[in-house]
Amino acid sequence: MRYTIDHDLHIHSRFSICSSDARQTPEAILAYGLASGFRLLALTDHAWDDEIECPTPFKWRTLNDAKALLPLPQSPKCRFVFGLEADMNCFDTLGITPQHTQELELCLLSASHMHSYQFGSHPDLHTQSPEESAARYKKRLHLMMDAPLPFEKCGLTHFTCGSVCPQAPIDWLKLLSDRELEDIFTKAATKGMGIELNFNPDGYNQEDLKIILHPYFIAKKAGCTFYFGGDAHHPEGFFATRSRFEKIVDLLELEEKHKFPYVTETIAKANAESN
Repeated sequence: MRYTIDHDLHIHSRFSICSSDARQTPEAILAYGLASGFRLLALTDHAWDDEIECPTPFKWRTLNDAKALLPLPQSPKCRFVFGLEADMNCFDTLGITPQHTQELELCLLSASHMHSYQFGSHPDLHTQSPEESAARYKKRLHLMMDAPLPFEKCGLTHFTCGSVCPQAPIDWLKLLSDRELEDIFTKAATKGMGIELNFNPDGYNQEDLKIILHPYFIAKKAGCTFYFGGDAHHPEGFFATRSRFEKIVDLLELEEKHKFPYVTETIAKANAESN
């Protein structure tokens, strides 16, 4: 059975500093989900765990601050869960404790935010070569997956994101060997974490699109499961989300068996509670 598009697990509200858009309210996000026919949405703002020191120039908002948006609006047609996008700082420290990850409904883990302008990266990192960036990204991914986290409700965000190496947003990806990719995604599959799909197929030429797709085919072969995340920061980001997701399903030939179990289980639980 073809993979059904029934969710978006990566959405930012006005709380995220990279949004700060007064229009991006929980109510507007829920309206987007209902208009798109989704059964599950997740609010995943950027925030840093209050219990973890973050000695970088960037001023993070805290997890406790993020909770000010609760309770989230709900609909019998669409469950809206409260999550977080947990980042790594320039010292490769993950900004969420295992205990607080357990308390969240969903936690998205981001190792790919290695650009300097937004996340307090070390001044030297944005001058790294593609080779150095690829090696450091691999290290960050393994550090993240070695953490004692409840991976059954954790997703790995935008694996092929250009912010790993902004000066060479495609070249760095070609430097990860198939063996290295297999090691990464075999570990992810073993942990049970979901792999996010949120790239725009129309944003690449044919050659570059093959490079972007390649890791996800390896992830699929390794037994990973996938979820979709639009990563919208503004209402304009909602316009073409569903059509983008549909194209990705076709390109990767995804079936329902490839869906992140968290999605299926959460929707089933919501259905049971509404009956």
